[in-house]
Amino acid sequence: MDSSTDVLVRLITELGQPKPVPEANAGTRYLVLNLVEAAESKWPGAFQMVLEKVFSKAIAVHIADSEGSVNIEKILANLAMLYEKDVHGRDRFDTRPGFHIFKSYMASHWKQVLLLFVNHPSIECQVMGYNLLSNARFWEREPGNVEAVDPQVLSKILMDSWFRHMKNQYIHCLEGSDHIVLDKIQHLIEQCCLQTTLSKAILGAALDGILDGALEIFPKTDARLLSQAKISILDKIRRSDTSKRNDAFGKHPRPPQFVTKIDILIPELDIRDKIYIDNIQRTASLFYKSAFASLEDSKTISLHILSHLTSKWPRDIVSFDIYDEVLPKNIPYVSTPLPTSDIIRSVLVYFIAFWHMAEVSTVSTALQYSTQLEETIRIIGLLEAILPESLFHSRRLLPFMSGKDIGDILYQVIWPCVRSHYASGIPGLSARAQEISRTDIELEAKGLRSLTIIYERRLKTLEIAPTWGNALKQVGDELNLGRAS
Repeated sequence: MDSSTDVLVRLITELGQPKPVPEANAGTRYLVLNLVEAAESKWPGAFQMVLEKVFSKAIAVHIADSEGSVNIEKILANLAMLYEKDVHGRDRFDTRPGFHIFKSYMASHWKQVLLLFVNHPSIECQVMGYNLLSNARFWEREPGNVEAVDPQVLSKILMDSWFRHMKNQYIHCLEGSDHIVLDKIQHLIEQCCLQTTLSKAILGAALDGILDGALEIFPKTDARLLSQAKISILDKIRRSDTSKRNDAFGKHPRPPQFVTKIDILIPELDIRDKIYIDNIQRTASLFYKSAFASLEDSKTISLHILSHLTSKWPRDIVSFDIYDEVLPKNIPYVSTPLPTSDIIRSVLVYFIAFWHMAEVSTVSTALQYSTQLEETIRIIGLLEAILPESLFHSRRLLPFMSGKDIGDILYQVIWPCVRSHYASGIPGLSARAQEISRTDIELEAKGLRSLTIIYERRLKTLEIAPTWGNALKQVGDELNLGRAS
């Protein structure tokens, strides 16, 4: 038995690196798996012993660091190759010899295996490691196996690695391979999230990371130096000319920005911006996958995410009067049947306060706070059911405004409609439909007057930047904004 297991150990640890094309590895896989099947039929438990020896050798190499990255990478790659999914579906990986032994071993030892590669300096080694974990499907409980993977431990390790590689993308930029590792981690997370318990733990950990600012950590890099080699001479001249024309709007250094809906800004995006957008979109996509679960599981996961989010915020109910006394903005808090209404209203209140902060309201262009600008546009989008159509489309003006202008639009145009809507739902304050309709018409007319004044004021300011002024006027014409009456 020992000689047979030694042959298998040598094959797995000394075979050449598998080919990138799965079909090219079919012959090697056939040979090794046939030996596994023969050994198991003669000596039950032989493959378990092979796995123990293989990983003992890998751990020893890792500790000694003797050509560590190449050897560990080869071991992880060869094991992953044995149970690689057939893209054509001709061969089910879970029916191959030794799969359930491999899966059971990984369920018990996944943490030790993870330590071999999770912080390894070799990107290739990390890629092969995550491939191995994905192919092992160790998170799925086997019949008769009482030991289950701890969701909290697994979710913390995966999300720590996830956000670390996102941060590293800013350092390596387009030259790095962190995006390849992120692809592999994302695939593993998506597979794990098909199990409801794991999905709740992983998405909860992702939410914690987001709320702790993991997507807002930007290592210090010089975007100009990083991208200079990738820009043609003609493009450099064009960019230089653009920066001279827009000095009034681009003097201040800025962090990466998230701008997806503002066409006029697309030429201004640099490498950091693209990485920022990619990091946010990747992280958001993790939450989308819960929609592919069954209706019941999807609902359970969604409620868990919402409850996890609301648990981070104070639960005390604050009356209108207390807010009115403490702050100049009539910030509300009304308990409503839908928790999302409170969340949307609270986020709107945050942005009202944000755009009125002294350091924000004095900037010449809101683009200096592009992330908050983008999210302000989004939050107005979520108020479509409350706002009159004429005021709802005011969000199209926001990219052209100063910080003060946006604060005025939110407080003078948007906020009165929101406050009136929720106040009308308070028991004892309900009014007749005719009175509500009259109030709504008056609010819309007043809001349009305020919006027109702000719009005309901004047009006057943008006379020094004709391109921006013309773009704003085009939007104003489409919204039928005329002179304030």
